[in-house]
Amino acid sequence: MSNTNKVFLAAVLLRVFYAAAGTLLGRDLPGAGLVSLFLIVAAIIFLIVSVPKLVRRLLWRVRHRLLVTWVFVGVVPIVLISALAAQGLYILMGQFVGYMTTTEISRRADLLRGSAQTLAWNLDHRAPSVSPETIARTFMTETSAAQRSRIGVIARAGRDVAVISDDILEIPKWSTPASSGLVRGRDRNYLAAHVTVNDAKEPVEVFLYEVVAEDFFKGLLPDVAGVRLVAARATATAAGVDIRRTDEPRKGRVSVNTGGEDPNPSIDATPPAGRRSWWDVAINWLVVVPATDLTKGTNEQLIAAVATRPSLVVKKLFSNLGDLAVLPFLLVVITACTLLVVEVISILFGAKLTRSITRAVADLYEGTKKVQSGDFSHRIPVRKTKDQLSELAGSFNIMTERIENLITEVKEKQRLENELQIARDVQSQLFPKELPHLKTLELWGGCQPARMVSGDYYDVVPLGLDRAALAIGDISGKGISAALLMAHVQSALRSQLMRRGPNGDGLLTITPASILSILNDHLYTSSSPEKYATFFLGLYADENALLTYTNAGHLAPMLVRSGKVQRLRGEGFPVGLFPGVQYEQQSLRLEPGDLLVAFTDGVTEAPNVSGEEYGDQRLTDLLVRCSEQSLDRVAGEITDSLAEWSKDRERHDDTTLLLARRV
Repeated sequence: MSNTNKVFLAAVLLRVFYAAAGTLLGRDLPGAGLVSLFLIVAAIIFLIVSVPKLVRRLLWRVRHRLLVTWVFVGVVPIVLISALAAQGLYILMGQFVGYMTTTEISRRADLLRGSAQTLAWNLDHRAPSVSPETIARTFMTETSAAQRSRIGVIARAGRDVAVISDDILEIPKWSTPASSGLVRGRDRNYLAAHVTVNDAKEPVEVFLYEVVAEDFFKGLLPDVAGVRLVAARATATAAGVDIRRTDEPRKGRVSVNTGGEDPNPSIDATPPAGRRSWWDVAINWLVVVPATDLTKGTNEQLIAAVATRPSLVVKKLFSNLGDLAVLPFLLVVITACTLLVVEVISILFGAKLTRSITRAVADLYEGTKKVQSGDFSHRIPVRKTKDQLSELAGSFNIMTERIENLITEVKEKQRLENELQIARDVQSQLFPKELPHLKTLELWGGCQPARMVSGDYYDVVPLGLDRAALAIGDISGKGISAALLMAHVQSALRSQLMRRGPNGDGLLTITPASILSILNDHLYTSSSPEKYATFFLGLYADENALLTYTNAGHLAPMLVRSGKVQRLRGEGFPVGLFPGVQYEQQSLRLEPGDLLVAFTDGVTEAPNVSGEEYGDQRLTDLLVRCSEQSLDRVAGEITDSLAEWSKDRERHDDTTLLLARRV
């Protein structure tokens, strides 16, 4: 647990302790405010420091990330759309009921104006003996009884004026004929209508009003909504209607105050009773009702609170359909059920898809952990889903299998390289470690394998104190097989040379031609048909500087004498190619200063980056330039020239040199 978490936990425990102690003692302990402040600061630090870490830890698993993504993509939009639809329906239904309220007030004002017009017509057609007051009083009595409300009449017929009213004693000066609507008095509200008869025998004018009783607003929409006047006066300003809250809310959940008192404190805005469902919530709305000030004639606005329920509004909206009103509800239910089924299917499909993805990721994670630990034999299960995830699992298994095979191959390669190193070490022992020292001949030999082991062969075999055999050969092929055949050839050659060594008189009883004939038959019978070797074998006698040699298909060595180069030509088949081959031999007496250079095709056939071979001419020119130098220096010049010629190109063949100088 980090220090931030510890501090926050300590702050919570300390605050709980202070709260419990304060409850038991009936008073706050000293420092309770500081403890609360400490808790707030610790909570803020915890939210800043620890919550992101907890969120990252929670969302580390892909499953949790997909669930959160699904919530934001699938659930949150549905919730927001549902909330938006509910809010829109709430506003629409509230405004609809408000419109019905103002429409109902206008309808009742029109009815009152119709009554006023009836009274004016009666006054215009009265008998001369009947006074306007009699007609007005009779009309007021009948109308009050019919509407069960307090009616006031101010009638003027000619010069006769009848005032049958307890509240308004004269026609307001601001009132105009044909006007009707709500009128705001000092302590109560009225529904008034003002009419005249223009074509009467004498001027007739009637001002008829109805006192807005306690049940007036309550009975406006009896089956739809409860209505209550909550603001007696509101002033229209540039910023809108000035409505202020009061500290004592009245019944109906809505309370506003504009400076006056509610003239009808007992009327509420409770929705009408009815069967309710979970969705049938109360809708409370404010309605602005236009009115006129009785004294000043200014336009004012009364605020009415309207409360209803969606079921009542819907019932009213579809009341004209009669028995067919169930069809819209049935359509809504079908649509809702369809959406519900689609949502359930989407949830199930999303859960299945999430499970397949998280399961594949978990399998891959487990597989990578196994690979990380070095277990390349582990294979993750391939689900038969025929999608990219199953292909990914299959690719992972193929990858681990190939890595496992590659590791096996690398180990095998390392083993082969170790064996090749051993073979190279063994082969290096086959080349002469020290060349014999003759009185009249200086010798140098070397081999650079193209691979770990070489198929080229050179050897200098001493035959007594004043004689030696010079041999150089090129085995067909490369690598291990050529190296093994080279060891076989060397063994056979040395065996022949040692078995047929000098006689008691110091004379050689063997010749290069006879040795190569024997070696040819031996190699032919002991190797596969495609195996052969080119060979140059010379026997040198120190007493007369005579070199007797036979060339069995090998490159003709070069002899540098007096600044000129000549080739030691010789004809003969490579050894091991055909049985019973008889070879010819030649003799050459070396003069002091002569340089004999025997080489394999890895020298003259070395290519450059363009594929051009080094060639005999370049070697000839080089030997002419450096023939006077020491044998080590001559060999170094040849090696450096080949390296410069080939640059960084990989050596394609073994390079072997055998140098001899007559001293």
